[in-house]
Amino acid sequence: MPGTRTRPNILLVVTDQHRFDCLGANDNAIIQTPALDSLTREGMRFDRAYSCIGLCSPARASLLTGLYPHNHGVFTNIHDIHGVTQWESLPNPLETLPGRLSRAGYQTAHTGKWHLGPHSPLDHGYHRIGTWDGDGAQDRYRQDLISRLDTSGWETRNAVARRLPNGREFPFCSHEPGPPELSPSAFIAETAIDLLNEFARDDDHPFFITANFYGPHLPFRTHEPFSSMYHPAEIPEWPAFRDTLDGKPFQHRRMREYWGTEGLPWSWWQPVVAACYGFISMIDAQIGRVLTRLDKLGLAENTLVCYTTDHGDTCGDRGMFDKGYTMYEELYHIPLLVRWPGVVEAGSNCAEFVNSIDLAPTWMEVANAGCFERCDGRSLLPLLRGQQPSDWPQEVVCEFHGMQWSLTSQRMLRDRRHKYVWNGTDREELYDLDRDPAELENIADDQASQHVKRGLRDRLFNKMWETGDHFATWISRRPDNPRYTRYG
Repeated sequence: MPGTRTRPNILLVVTDQHRFDCLGANDNAIIQTPALDSLTREGMRFDRAYSCIGLCSPARASLLTGLYPHNHGVFTNIHDIHGVTQWESLPNPLETLPGRLSRAGYQTAHTGKWHLGPHSPLDHGYHRIGTWDGDGAQDRYRQDLISRLDTSGWETRNAVARRLPNGREFPFCSHEPGPPELSPSAFIAETAIDLLNEFARDDDHPFFITANFYGPHLPFRTHEPFSSMYHPAEIPEWPAFRDTLDGKPFQHRRMREYWGTEGLPWSWWQPVVAACYGFISMIDAQIGRVLTRLDKLGLAENTLVCYTTDHGDTCGDRGMFDKGYTMYEELYHIPLLVRWPGVVEAGSNCAEFVNSIDLAPTWMEVANAGCFERCDGRSLLPLLRGQQPSDWPQEVVCEFHGMQWSLTSQRMLRDRRHKYVWNGTDREELYDLDRDPAELENIADDQASQHVKRGLRDRLFNKMWETGDHFATWISRRPDNPRYTRYG
């Protein structure tokens, strides 16, 4: 396609379960993330970026389609009841982001975590694969490296585990023997570098690469020097650690129950959080390798680099582990960094609400690849250029459909002061984030808050109608506005 090389390359780096507050550039004074901090200094930090859903498979499907999960059909993780409807229900490859970019003249490649079913990324629009969940390449790489190392004296240490109600001994974290080159993070970085080397030789086509790291998803397994980078005794409590959960939905307590963490003191959690920090720093070092290679190939000036994650993590906050049936900030507020030399102002911040469903239409516009036939997100390109559209949303809407032991629905609307959560099988939640940023007190039943709750609930239900959310027809009347029939 003539003239395509004038468009930027796009390198999208996605991690798994990275909290907004676990980043040096996001004012965490303890954690060391030099590579991501450099992206912040050289690009734009989004202060109010949110995941559309706090769960891996549906969040990743949204990154590739610009659709809410209730529209793309992957409601829960693929291994949980086959995602309910499975990835095969999604649009054909030409209506996924990589499919549309491929058709527009981009060389497209995926490497790392996929978590979207048994069909490979090649079946959903990508040209090339570095590695993915189903190819076994990571295990072969690891075994080949181990065969060339002296493994005498190797042992796993500093392991922390809990016996779950089902009798399973689950490892929360551990130090892994051997160098960090043995980690999945190192292998994914290596495959990303190989893809950069390959695409750098193509002077006619820009590239779109998604590099998907498996961490810092639990269990937090790290290698030296990252295993001992953070001293557990120096890790301060999360702001919401002492949440009693009084007046909260029953499922919040159930999360503690199923992980066996009810009543554990902060001293028990400190090694776990220290290991999570080490995991993040280990991944950051591998991202740094990829960015360094981008520079050495002379590609950095014409490459838009974006860093984000699928969703956050409780990591001991409120005595919980993993993600699940809550819509607190630690699970939905996510890091989002964009560097684009010559377009994005270095060191800039964006305070507007943005949603992970906004990324796919952004890359479509950046690539001049047209528009999706259906899309719930909105391009961030004006914000990247430093513009402030007068009609930009002053709120963000997210959803959840259940996982693991239960399928149950939640919807959330968050504006600059309040957060409202509709729970399909339990009580409502309302938090005043100005007064209570840790979301400790549910004021949904307070008489003085009823007008606020009704207003937020009406806005949430209207958004559900607008985007074709199937539950809207059961919980609210149809608004008298033609746009609410957009998806029939």
